[in-house]
Amino acid sequence: MKKLLLITLFVLSIAGINYAQSNNRTDSTIYDFKFYDTKVDQFNMKDLKPYKGKIMFIDFQFTGCGGCVLYYGNVLKPVKEYFKKSNDVVFIAVSVDDDSYRWLGSIYRGLQTDESQINLLALGGFKAPIINFVGIDAGYPYPVLFDRNGKIITKGHKVLLTKGATAEKRIQNVINAIENAIKEKG
Repeated sequence: MKKLLLITLFVLSIAGINYAQSNNRTDSTIYDFKFYDTKVDQFNMKDLKPYKGKIMFIDFQFTGCGGCVLYYGNVLKPVKEYFKKSNDVVFIAVSVDDDSYRWLGSIYRGLQTDESQINLLALGGFKAPIINFVGIDAGYPYPVLFDRNGKIITKGHKVLLTKGATAEKRIQNVINAIENAIKEKG
């Protein structure tokens, strides 16, 4: 019995490694992952036809994250305002909350996202396949900029978060990154 259990665990661990590797292929895009939307229906990014071909700024965050609240209020709100008339960029908040009711409550409170943007819940919380794909190993919020084909342009703390910089510098860095992505027509 013990031997059977060990063999089963070994096979499952190999399957898990293969699954993670297959979801982290270099040809993978954001369209390959599933999320819940605010109606709590299973939601597949491939079905976002109006947003295919657009630059996507995705903010990965969770309810109760103090840094997420500050980043949204001090950086993302002004950036969203700057691009509000642009048809080239879409802002998406992806929560890694484990509780959908808590997530919905955070949207309505408007502290780290709001109802004016697309709000999605990652299937699997902090262990969701999208987290592995993006490469989030620690630290939220975790902003990621995707090109028109759903591939990662830049992510995390280098350009989009710039720890230690003033809010104005952070805002300008995000605006510059999005504007550069818009200029790329590929």
